[in-house]
Amino acid sequence: MYLKSLELMGFKSFGRKTVFDFTPGITAIIGPNGSGKSNVCDAIRWVLGEQSAKALRGTKMSEVIFAGSSEFKASAFAQVKLTLDNEDRAMPMDYSEVSIGRQLFRSGESNYFVNNTRTLMSSIKEMLMDTGIGKDGYSVIGQGDIDDIIFQRTQSRRALIEEAAGITKFKHRKQNTLTKLGHTRTNITRLRDITSEIEGQLGPLAEQAEKTRKFQALAAEIRQLEIDLILYDLNQLNGEFENINSMRLGLLAKIEEIEKFLAEVDARKADARVRFAEFESVLQTRQDEVKGVVVQIDDRRRQMAALREDIKSQQARSQAILEEIDGIESLLLDGGQEITDAENRLKEEEAREIELSAVMADIDGNIEKVRSELDKHLKEQAHDKDSAYNVAVKLAERRNRITTINQQIQILERQLEKGEGDVASAQTHVDKLTNENNRIAAEIATMRAEIEKNRALLSEEMARLNKIEKDYKKTEEELTGVSDQVKMFRARSNLLEELRHSSESGIFRGVQAALALKETGRLPGIHGIVGELIKVPAGYEIAIETALGGSIQDIITQDSETAKAAIDSLKQNKAGRATFLPLDIMTAPPALGRAEARGCLGVALELIQFDAKFYTVMSNLLGRILIFDTLDNAVEYTRKNRNFNRIVTLDGEIVRSSGAMTGGGETRKAGGILSRKREQEELEEKLKAFESKESKLRSLLNNLIKERQVLLTSTRERDDAVRRREQSLGFFESSRDKNAQELKTRSEEYSNISRDRAEMTSRLETLKTELIQAGEELAAIEKQHEELAGRLNALSGREGAIQTRLNSLTAMYGERKLEMAQIVERKKAIKKEIDAATRRRRDAAERKDRAAAEVDRLKVLSTDGEGKVAEIQAGIDELEKRKEALESAMETIQADYRRMSKELDQLDHAYQSRVRIEDSTRKKLSELDVKMAEIKTHISTKEGILSGEFNLDLETIALANKYESRDELAGRINQRKFEQEVLGSVNPLAIEDYEKTKERYDFLNSQIADMTEAADSLEQVIAEIEKISSERFLETFGQISVAFNDIFEILFPGGSGMLKLTDPATPLESDVDIVCRLPGKKLSTLELFSGGEKALISLALLFSILQVKPPAFCLLDEVEAALDEANVRRFTRMLRSFADKTQFLVITHNKETMQAVDVIYGVTLQKSGISRPISIRLEDDDKIKEFTVSKAGMRERNYAVAAAGATEEKLQ
Repeated sequence: MYLKSLELMGFKSFGRKTVFDFTPGITAIIGPNGSGKSNVCDAIRWVLGEQSAKALRGTKMSEVIFAGSSEFKASAFAQVKLTLDNEDRAMPMDYSEVSIGRQLFRSGESNYFVNNTRTLMSSIKEMLMDTGIGKDGYSVIGQGDIDDIIFQRTQSRRALIEEAAGITKFKHRKQNTLTKLGHTRTNITRLRDITSEIEGQLGPLAEQAEKTRKFQALAAEIRQLEIDLILYDLNQLNGEFENINSMRLGLLAKIEEIEKFLAEVDARKADARVRFAEFESVLQTRQDEVKGVVVQIDDRRRQMAALREDIKSQQARSQAILEEIDGIESLLLDGGQEITDAENRLKEEEAREIELSAVMADIDGNIEKVRSELDKHLKEQAHDKDSAYNVAVKLAERRNRITTINQQIQILERQLEKGEGDVASAQTHVDKLTNENNRIAAEIATMRAEIEKNRALLSEEMARLNKIEKDYKKTEEELTGVSDQVKMFRARSNLLEELRHSSESGIFRGVQAALALKETGRLPGIHGIVGELIKVPAGYEIAIETALGGSIQDIITQDSETAKAAIDSLKQNKAGRATFLPLDIMTAPPALGRAEARGCLGVALELIQFDAKFYTVMSNLLGRILIFDTLDNAVEYTRKNRNFNRIVTLDGEIVRSSGAMTGGGETRKAGGILSRKREQEELEEKLKAFESKESKLRSLLNNLIKERQVLLTSTRERDDAVRRREQSLGFFESSRDKNAQELKTRSEEYSNISRDRAEMTSRLETLKTELIQAGEELAAIEKQHEELAGRLNALSGREGAIQTRLNSLTAMYGERKLEMAQIVERKKAIKKEIDAATRRRRDAAERKDRAAAEVDRLKVLSTDGEGKVAEIQAGIDELEKRKEALESAMETIQADYRRMSKELDQLDHAYQSRVRIEDSTRKKLSELDVKMAEIKTHISTKEGILSGEFNLDLETIALANKYESRDELAGRINQRKFEQEVLGSVNPLAIEDYEKTKERYDFLNSQIADMTEAADSLEQVIAEIEKISSERFLETFGQISVAFNDIFEILFPGGSGMLKLTDPATPLESDVDIVCRLPGKKLSTLELFSGGEKALISLALLFSILQVKPPAFCLLDEVEAALDEANVRRFTRMLRSFADKTQFLVITHNKETMQAVDVIYGVTLQKSGISRPISIRLEDDDKIKEFTVSKAGMRERNYAVAAAGATEEKLQ
């Protein structure tokens, strides 16, 4: 077994997540002072369970949490995880890898983990006992621990030797056993005090119990006398009830006779009302007909008046239209003359317009001819001027161009001669850079492909890990919820079970005592109480409990002999009373069939489930009891049928065959047994389901933990690979970018030089060609310029004469055009006059036609209206005749109606008279009903007292009177009550208190005996532990003492050393002294030695312990700081010799020690205030100087430094 890795996050200066991976052998952790090296040592102490802040170099435990820096916030918690390789199963766990973790939050909450499962600190301490790597072991030796060994801190020496001897666990067990022994003896003393006190209470309690028994006997007799008194009253009440019921039946007969007479009167009244209604209907019909005729006459008269008004209006309208037609004909004659005059004036204007058009056409032709001649002359003159100007411009351009070209040719020729050397140099440099960039690009492409591949795999693994984390959290929460449900169900089930066997269960004391006979096996023939042997459907519990009443606690036995034996036992022990139902002598009454009635749910016997062998008992108890849904339906059924024992409703009301009813809100004594039984059955089913679910969730949780651990390891390794590749990629990309920038610069320079030379060569050839062409063009332009100057002089005299002729013709044309415009305006005005006159004449003609048509239409309407007036008058005459006939018929019907109304009044008078007689009779009947109800109430109250207070079944009680008078009964009751008063006040619980106190006294005496025996046993265990511990300690002490002497001689050649016990007789309490003699010196005490000698002696003791009991790993924090170079070499040789058995972690500043190690971790403190491990090579002197105090000897050996295994992650 060895330390595989150490993970820190938020612990002291390790603010970010940091992982140290260790291998077997020797690992050194180096760094400057204050960099956080010793924090690694503190982290290991802390995760192994260190509780002292002082031991961790602090004042309070919260100081181990990273406090923040200028760049990073303070951590909310500190976390350390230590992973051990357990392939050899040195630790008693069936895992090849064991991780121990600890968390501390600023709130003070602390958690411990083993293999990522939360556990207790005590469990971790017990697991690490006797391994040497516990909190109190010798696997972690800090800077002050060496001084503890030297300066007579003997307890520290003993602790190291005891840990090596493997007796730490025995000491722990001994301490626990001593604690238990102390508690046991304290309990024995306390119990003896209690029993002494109880002995003094037993005598008075016995006297009180006897007095209570006499009181209870009198109470029982008084109870029976009170029952007899109630039965006497019931007999008297039943007799009075029968007398009143007889009177009530007579009144009912009289009421029936009156109701028969009233029914006959009702029939006659109904017949009269039918005929009366027929008369009313006929009379109403006639009245409606008269009203309809009157309405028709009024309508016809209104129609005739309206027609006459329409005829008058039409005639007046016709006369007005004829007058309008005469005016329209006069307008038509005037409009024709106006149109003729306007047309003559229009013809005159059109003739003048034609004449002016011909004159203007001649003038316009002459103008066009003169303009054409002028335009032609001007175009020739302008063309010649433009040509002369253009030729002059071209002449100047060609001369300037020739001068410029000559200058450019000279400049280009000089530049081409200078640039030939620059082109060759630039080409060589560009080719070299291009080849180098191609090589780097290939390397980068390869690395990027590897990084992308690893990132893709890492992303997949992280996604899987996140999913597993979510599933783990969800499963854990679900498991917690299910576990809580299981605990809740178990607690409720246990509570119901305890309640079932307690005095609060509602089961009578005698019944409990009888059931105890069954449970102890004394009477196996007892089957149980009725309530526990039946199964009731949901919702029927109250009904069945009420139906059974006190019988719910009756005990079913196999035979009568068992019942007699149980009763004898109850008598002997005075344990109470109980009712027994022997199966061999019980008989079943005839069972009821299902009642076909509203609300009947069935016979109680048919609604429950039970073992067939109990049929006789169940039939006897429930075979003649009906279950109804409501009290109303039960009462309705009772009125018609009495063939049952009792009816019970779902709410617990009772209706007896006698008609008596019981109900209300009083709690029944047997209530709740069936309900609790059903609840317990349902709880057991739920508990099984949830326990199964809990088991499945735990299995799933374990699988998730294993899969998460595999993924964590894989992602850590893959993340390391990506980081290493990214570092290399960054170097190559930096080189590529640098080369690319230089290549770009060189390429641009070469391109510019080449482009410039090509452009200059091309330009030179072009300029030479342009020079030749410009000379030829210059000669031609000079000749053309001379010809154009002669032509311009000839054209300048003809322009003035042509312009004068054109102005004269233009003035004439303008005058004619103005006159033509005036003619056109006059024509437009005339045409508008003609159109307006025509339009007015057409409108007048249309109005005349419409007026004539309207006159014709009005004449036709007037003629039709006069015909309709005649028809309406004839209809009115006919309706007047019909109205007279209807009024005559109505007088006859009204006479019959008055006669029928008088007959109906006579019947009503007779009916009211009999109704008054019936009301009087019913009032008497109501008074009798009230009396009967009062008697019933008294009977029901008495019966309720018997069934409720005295718990008696009325069906089984005879109502015969045993006494002569009620006064005799009352006298006996008063006599017994007086005897009770003579006894004085009694304690009703005295008997039970005495029995419980006696039982408790006996129980406490037995407990004292058991505890005395247990104390003796614990003392034997302590003696055995001390014996084994002494043997092991002495054996290990002897081995360590021999090893100490051998190692001392190696570290101090020529010297000698030994260990001895100050009191060998008590090895478990004796101090351990170190006696030594250094070379060339006498024996002396440790205090006289130098600091280096003391340190080396302490190391000798440590190495001797490691030789006898090597731990999995050993961390040494600057233990060789006080040694000189020679002793450091001895120390390092000793380390190498033990490295095969024990893994060493050494925190050091010494170069000699560094040369002896296999792996080095460098720890530095960044500007951000966070410690981090870095990679160091031993040949890098400058880097080593940052972490050590010495400069010599480091180049002699070249060890590979393994720091790549340490990873760090920034906290987000």
